[in-house]
This record gives sequence, C-alpha cells and structure tokens, in this order.
Amino acid sequence: MKVLYALSIATGVLETLFFGGVVFGWPSMQYVLTREGYFSEFCDNTSSSTSSNNASDNAFRTCTEVESSFNLIFQISVFMFNISTFPMGYIQDKFGSWASRTIACLFNTIGYVLLSVMDAQSSWILYPAMIMISIAGIHFLIINTQLGNLSTPFRSVFVTLINVMFSESVITFLLLKIAYDRGARVQTFFYVMIGVSLLSWVRTFMLMPKTSIPFPLPDKSFKFGIYDLIALHKKSKTEPVENPTVFVNNIALSELKVEDKIEEKVPATKEIQEPQNQQTSVKKSFKDCVCSKLYWSNFAFYALGYIQFLFFLGTVITWLKNIGHADNEISFLTEVFGYILLGVCIVGPLNGTVADAVRKYYRGKIDDERLITLRGLLAQVIITSTLRILLAITTLAGQVYASMVLVTVFRGFLFGTAFNFIAQAFPPKHFGKLIGLTQALIGVFILLQYALFKIAADYSNGFLGVNVALLVTAVAGLFHPILVYRMAYPACCTSERE
Repeated sequence: MKVLYALSIATGVLETLFFGGVVFGWPSMQYVLTREGYFSEFCDNTSSSTSSNNASDNAFRTCTEVESSFNLIFQISVFMFNISTFPMGYIQDKFGSWASRTIACLFNTIGYVLLSVMDAQSSWILYPAMIMISIAGIHFLIINTQLGNLSTPFRSVFVTLINVMFSESVITFLLLKIAYDRGARVQTFFYVMIGVSLLSWVRTFMLMPKTSIPFPLPDKSFKFGIYDLIALHKKSKTEPVENPTVFVNNIALSELKVEDKIEEKVPATKEIQEPQNQQTSVKKSFKDCVCSKLYWSNFAFYALGYIQFLFFLGTVITWLKNIGHADNEISFLTEVFGYILLGVCIVGPLNGTVADAVRKYYRGKIDDERLITLRGLLAQVIITSTLRILLAITTLAGQVYASMVLVTVFRGFLFGTAFNFIAQAFPPKHFGKLIGLTQALIGVFILLQYALFKIAADYSNGFLGVNVALLVTAVAGLFHPILVYRMAYPACCTSERE
C-alpha cells in the first residue's frame, strides 16, 4: 500500500502543478498571444496602438481594446473557474472521484485541443478553451486535496503543499513564453500539453479512489484506484451495488447484509470512544456550516483578497506600461514575474507549517481541540492580512519588484489559508460542497475585477484610485482575524492548564 499511496500523492502533486492553476500564468500567455497578433484587428481603426505589428520581429501591436479583450478572457475564465466549483463539488461528494475527474479530464483535453487549432484569425477560440482549462484546473485541485488523508500527521502540510502546486501552475504558460522566445511554435507546445493531459485519464482509474478517501483511514491497508477497478469487475458478475462503501468504526457497511449485523459489529460504546468535540463536528450539518459566522467571515476575507490578487495579475502588463516601462522592459519583467511566481513553492509550505506548529504548541496546554485548531488558523490569517496590506502599499507606490514578490507570497498564503480554514474548521464530509459554494459565490464577486480594470485603463489616474481603494479594503479585511481571535481566545477559558 505504501507504493500506491506514494504514487498517488506524487502524481497528484505533478498533475496539480501542470494543470491546476494555469490560468494564473495569464501574463505569460497574454505576452505570447499579443506578439502573435491576437485581437490586433481591434487596433486598425484606433489611434491608441502603442506599436506597429511586424511579423518578422513579432513586435507588440496593442491598444486599449486589445488589452481589454485579453482581460475579459481572463476575467470570464476565472469567473467560470469559481462558479463551477459548487456543482462539481456536489458531484465529487455525491458520486465520487471517478465521476468528477472524468468531467475534469474531458474539459482539460478539449481545452488544449482548441488551443492547438486556433490562430490570430480565430482569436475567439480563446474564450471556450480557457474556460474549459480553468474549470478542469480547480477540480484537479479539489479532488487531489483528499490525498492528504493518506498521511494523517502531515495532513495540513499536504493541503498547503497541493495549493502551492496549484499556484506553481504558472510554470505551464511560462514555459510557453520561454519556448516561444527561442523560436518554438505555439501550436507545438499545445500538442505536447494534449499528450500530457491524457496521463490524467490513466491516473483517474489507476491511482484515485472510485468514491473518496475517508478520514481517518479505516485501516493502514486502505485500497483504492486499481483495486477499485478489480472490485468493480468482480461486482459486475453479481448484483450491482448502488451505494458507495461507508465505514463506521473501520467496518464497511456495504459488507453487511442485514441491519441487525450492524449492531453486532459496531461497538455500543462508540460515543464514549470518540472525543466529544469530534462528535459535535461530525454531526454539524451543511446548513449549520453555511450559517456560521466563521464561514462568512472567511468567505469575505478570501473574496476581497482574491479580487486584489486577480486585479494585479490581470493588469500587470497594463500597469507596467502605465508607470512608464517600454516594450522591451515589459517583456523582461513579464518573464521575471513568471520566475518570481514560482517562488511560492518556498513560501507555501511555511503556511501549513505555521498552523501545525501553533497547534503543537497548544496541544499540551489546552484540552479543547477546537480552540487548538482555531489558534493555528489564526496565525495563518494574521500573516495573510499583513501581506495583503503590504502588497497594496507597494503597488500604490509603483515598486515593481517588491510588488511582484509580495503578490507571490500573498498568493501562497491566501489560497492555502482559505482552503485549510474550511478543511480544519468544518466537518470533512462537507469539504467539497463548502469549497464549491465558496468558489461559486466568489465567482460572482470577482466580476468587479473587470470593472476595476476599465476604471484603471480608461482614466488618467485610474490605477491610483483603484490601488487606494484596494488598500482601504485590505485594512478593512482585519475584521476576520479579529473574529477568529475572539473565538480562539474566549474570555472565560477554563480548560487551559496552569
């Protein structure tokens, strides 16, 4: 089983790395497609073109209309990326990993096929292609997150690591830019991505569970993947089983033939054996989770930070031009930004390590496991809030390298904190639905990003006004750590040991 577990985790990390968050490598993609002349026809009847297009040297030919088109594609892709998570999260929880992964793999492969056949005369293909790739990416992340259940002691670290790999997916389009600058054809790159995407199909049925990975594991030899295929083949010869296997105290209920056997095999002392706080968490309904203050506080905190991150990512080329950088400098800074974004692999794991370290510190001093969890999450939330405020300040001041570094660090903490918050503060059985609902609601809110772009691009002091507003919201976002602090450190805490 150790080999199966290792292969599942390793391939899950690689899959998330190359396909998970490729949409966030958009600056590199936009750079390449701009030089290829995509949407350049919009500049034909305008006087705002910043440079002429020349096929021999692939010079930039861009204008506000072109930049607006690229930003709109990015905005719609991210919108669908978020809005699709709730129905797909429901499919994951209801029908299992094979069903949800089949949809994700289909979208991913078709998306890269569309990118491989498009050219500057069919720029509109970018819309469906990027939408499909974005939808597939977020679901690879959600589905692969459950692999953390295979390593209980390092579950938080893995959840953060998989989010780091999601952030590192900017490497996909960065590799496209590097290859393009060295003479490779755009279509050739996407042919390679089609081939790599086919490996996800193999992984779905060989290294992922048919339903889901329970937490905690029913035993140390929990089988899935290829074993599910073998079991499915055996069951096809007998009566089909409609319901997935459910474990109660490490006993597979699907193996019981009559209800009275459940009473024989399930110990009557179940309630005594489980910690009281764990029972309360397990019994908490999905409605209770959605109606809680913690959920909405985390949602608002995540949504505001997400809008700020997307605005920076979607407008970085326009912002660089706005603060006076020439085309050759923009090309250099775009590639540098791509490399800096890869640095999230160093920062991201520290996020999960911080939470685990704080929980370990309090575990010997506090009896209430919920308070221990909240105090670990509080550390992550405070650091993320601080990074967001610093990013707003450096962007407002026009500090390019500082902003690029901070947005990378902030990205690593924001997504890792938000996902880990839901994974730790709420019952695992609702994780898929809660993440899906959160991303779907955020999808509606981030439509503001396109409005912010239009304000920044169409007005002389637009970027100044937008960045000031983002700084104000960053400071206002401190409401979340304050709420978590009040819940993690109640005034009357009698469980702390002297």
